[in-house]
Amino acid sequence: MDEKLSNEENAIVMGFGKTSLYADFAYEMAHMLLPLWILHLGGTAVTVSVMESVAEVARMGGAISTSRLGETVEKQGLLVRIGYGLTAIVTPLMGMVSAPGALILLKSVSWFGKGLRGPARDALVSETIPREWLSRAYSRIQTLDQTGGILGPLVATILTGTVSVQKLFYMTSIPAALCFFWAVSASRLAQKQTSSLKQDSREKTSPKHFSTNLLYRGKKGWIPTLLGGTLLKISIFPATLLMFRFNEQSGLPILMGVGFILSSVVHVASGLFLSFKPITPEKRLDLLPGPVILSLAITLLLSPSGGTTAYMIGMSLWGAGELWTTIAVKTRIASQLGPDQKSKGFSQLEIFTTTGMLLFQPAAAWAWEHGHSLDVLGVTLVLIATGTLLMLRTKAIPQDSPLRG
Repeated sequence: MDEKLSNEENAIVMGFGKTSLYADFAYEMAHMLLPLWILHLGGTAVTVSVMESVAEVARMGGAISTSRLGETVEKQGLLVRIGYGLTAIVTPLMGMVSAPGALILLKSVSWFGKGLRGPARDALVSETIPREWLSRAYSRIQTLDQTGGILGPLVATILTGTVSVQKLFYMTSIPAALCFFWAVSASRLAQKQTSSLKQDSREKTSPKHFSTNLLYRGKKGWIPTLLGGTLLKISIFPATLLMFRFNEQSGLPILMGVGFILSSVVHVASGLFLSFKPITPEKRLDLLPGPVILSLAITLLLSPSGGTTAYMIGMSLWGAGELWTTIAVKTRIASQLGPDQKSKGFSQLEIFTTTGMLLFQPAAAWAWEHGHSLDVLGVTLVLIATGTLLMLRTKAIPQDSPLRG
């Protein structure tokens, strides 16, 4: 029977969960307002496209920085605080800009922070939490993250029309401040917990302050695991893209929104389920449900003959498949990394995934705009199958040093 988390470990998980909840509350509330604000500033659809592309490149830059700088728990904690701090500062500032270019700059700074903090946080959690509890820890964090992602847009929707868009941006400073508070608290507690458990090994390894080796080659099985995780994450289409496609075909924006709500609710429910039902890296079959559910969802959502029922079921399955696949990939990645390589490994996953998404998803969107939905579906299913096989063919490595005595 699995050992329970200590009070300190549980506080770390819940601290990072609250950090993610308030972070998503703030910037998803802001993102709900961005289309209106861009139009007000004189921007166009091209402005949105440029903003998203530049932001993704900035996010990749953040991940590269974490890969080079985040080799110790002390630096991982610092990167977490800087990353969340940047988002906390720039999100309310979006309401002060007077030109689309300034908005693009602020969104890019926010996404650079996201690239910094994501791999560093995942590495810090995997350093602190015992392997048998790791998938449950990630699930709890992801569940709170998605809860914030629901509450932020909900508040923005309720208040739009009664409060100016500019004031709504300013209101994001409240959850943003709470996010930064919990980021500081959780990261410092994780540093303290991990440093006390691994002090001896840290003294022996004496890691460099700056790594010039961006590509971590890892132990046997790392490259297939990295490529498998990358392919699986690339195949997870953004919900907004799937919603846009349905609305374009059906002209039913209300039902489009209902589908998004369904996916969010199922996402949270799946996170709660995985909080108690672990994904064990040593059991390869534990990795299968996510890709299988995701394949069913994509088949329904990208099928040219799919209607409203297919969309609703597909979005519900997408919510479960996206969560389950993401947690499985993170857990598997952590099982392939040594104690001082977790930040570099998670950063590589972020870099590879962002690059792949920038290449594949715009091409896929163009293809189905030109009537090639079945081709997109086929390629996506091949990506899922290949990624799953690559993840399944490797074994979890023994932990180099136990994190619990």
